[in-house]
Formats: sequence, C-alpha cells, structure tokens
Amino acid sequence: MPAGNSPRDGAYVTYDHEALIGILALEAQRAGAVVIGEDLGTFEPWVRDYLAARGILGTSILWFENDGDSPLPPERYRTQALASVNTHDLPPTAGYLAGDHVALRSRLGLLERSEAEEREEHAATLEKMMGLLRERGLLPEGGGTSGATADVNHGSSGSEERTIVALHRLLAQTPSVLLGVALVDAVGERRVQNQPGTTEALYPNWQVPLGGPDGKPVFIDDLPGNPRFNALLGAVSESLGIPDDRPARTRAGRHRHAGQSGCHEVGNTSLVEAASRPGIRRFVLTSILTCDQTPTFRTSGTRS
Repeated sequence: MPAGNSPRDGAYVTYDHEALIGILALEAQRAGAVVIGEDLGTFEPWVRDYLAARGILGTSILWFENDGDSPLPPERYRTQALASVNTHDLPPTAGYLAGDHVALRSRLGLLERSEAEEREEHAATLEKMMGLLRERGLLPEGGGTSGATADVNHGSSGSEERTIVALHRLLAQTPSVLLGVALVDAVGERRVQNQPGTTEALYPNWQVPLGGPDGKPVFIDDLPGNPRFNALLGAVSESLGIPDDRPARTRAGRHRHAGQSGCHEVGNTSLVEAASRPGIRRFVLTSILTCDQTPTFRTSGTRS
C-alpha cells in the first residue's frame, strides 16, 4: 500500500506460494497434522481452489456463508472445511446477537456510517438467519432475536442461549469435516476478545479474561460442572449423532506454554471427545490461555 494512501489503494503481493505450500504440506504429512486455511476476507478467487487441491481445509463461518441475500443452506457448505459460528476476530455470539459489537465499533470510531444504519443492517442479517433456524425447526415461530429488540441483556440469557444452541445445531447439518465450537459461546461470554483495526491504546486485545453472561470470570477447572458449557456440547454431540454412551467431555491435560511464566495452554489437549465410528465428525474448542487463575484467549484461534 503506497505511503499516505488508504487500504483501498493497496495491491496484492506475490511470492513463491508453491514452495511455501509444498513445505507446509510436507511438514503436515510428517506430523500427521490437519492444516486449516483461514480463507476469509480479502484474497484472490483462485486461492481457495489451490488450497483445496492440496488437501488444506478451508474455513466456513456461518455469518459469511450466503447465497445472494440469504444464508447458505447448511447442505451446501464445503465438505473440506472447518465450519464455525464465529472466529477469534468476531464477537462472541451472545454479544453479536445483542449488537454489542456495533456499539463498541461506534464508541471506538471505527464505523464508516451511522450507528443507526449499522444496527438496521445487523438486525436484517439476524432476522434472515433466525428465519432459517425457524424453517429448520431449530427455533419456534417468533423465537430468536431481531437484533434490535433482543432479550439478551446481562442476567437474562435464556433466549440468547437457545439461539446459540440452534445456530450450532444448524452447522451440524453441514457436510464439513470439522465443526468448531468457540469456548466463549459455550460459556456465554459477550465481550470481544480481539477488535480488528485497533491497537492496545484503543482496546485490550487478547487481554480480556474469559467470563460468563454475568461478566464473572470462568475458570477452566470449573468447565466440567458448567451447565451452559455442557448444554451446548451436549446439543452438538446429539446433532452429530454421537452415541449416548460416549458423552462429550473435556480432557484435563495441560502443558506449559513456552515464554509465559505461570501460563498454561488449553488447546490441543482439551479437544472435545467425539465418536470414533465412521461418519461422525470431530468438533473442537478454540484454544485459550489461563494465567494465574485468569483465563485469556490466545491469538492462535480455532484449531483441531
């Protein structure tokens, strides 16, 4: 991007992508790892096809998968992809449903139009998604949230929680080989963990302790007894067809995260267990850090 110009004047930078993808594929093969490409945002059209041809999974985010002006039916999602309701760069779903992110971006001066216009468009987007959930029988008629009159205030999260469960049940209908479940959604967190377009001077990116709908901290050791956590994972397990004799549960393993004293990563060793029988897809939790009893998110985002 030329100095003094806006991002709209930027250009793509080319490099030897064939060599880099080749190295990535080789190392993934050696490690027995699955590679997920974050093919979101701005990229040239051929990138997705190139990555898919080399066995690199894509990323399909519920709010970005559309067919014209309507949400994409789940059956039409990509198979070779990680499907998720959100990412580390989006607000937790509870906050998104309430429009908290619009208020935050307005307060930080990040909007390019009025807050009223943003809220109007957001409400329309939500209503289309709620319509799909009702159509699929995942919400009752009149259920869900309109974005403008959401009954998802702090301390009153029943409707919000039902909507979040319904969104994940919808994704379970996709053919995508991986289904991501964000920990913030499993515990009812509302606050944004990372606000793109800001520095620490504007927003405490990656420094927000994990909390529940009441704003109180949620600790990793308390997750097995967290009703909301278990309800969402149970709903996803049921939707994926995981047998009752193999309930979803977290593994307690942890390992030291190099370079951060007193911090432990809960990521790969905290995968949600899924059935091993053919046809059942794994679903995973996003990685977080817990430091001195205060859990915070890592920049690594969703992982398998």
